[in-house]
Amino acid sequence: MPANNNQRYCKLCGKRVRAKYLANYRRLDRHRKTQRQKECRKTLSGYVFHLIGGIKARCTNPREKSYPRYGGRNIKLCFNAGELLDWLKKYGVDPRGLETHRIDNDRDYSLDNIEFLTKNEHLEKHKFRKK
Repeated sequence: MPANNNQRYCKLCGKRVRAKYLANYRRLDRHRKTQRQKECRKTLSGYVFHLIGGIKARCTNPREKSYPRYGGRNIKLCFNAGELLDWLKKYGVDPRGLETHRIDNDRDYSLDNIEFLTKNEHLEKHKFRKK
């Protein structure tokens, strides 16, 4: 236990946190939640669920910034996180650090239409031009 009464340790990460910070339950809960999310995203399944959440938001949430380029063009997500996880394990692909790329830009997100590329490969495929 800390010698100073104003300091406590977070039960999740072991980090020293001020008692004032711990007194406010919402702030503590937010600290724990962000720590859990960071730890979860380090695992393959956690990363896949995070990835699917982003794709689903782009395709279904009209308030999402990039919705007009995905959901507005009627692009859909045709698989769930479990199916993607099985597919990744079958082919031995680890998507952490890679970007999701649709092979055919006019088709939905389906397992036969996605690939995982490095940032440089992704930029090379698109060859962005100034208008």
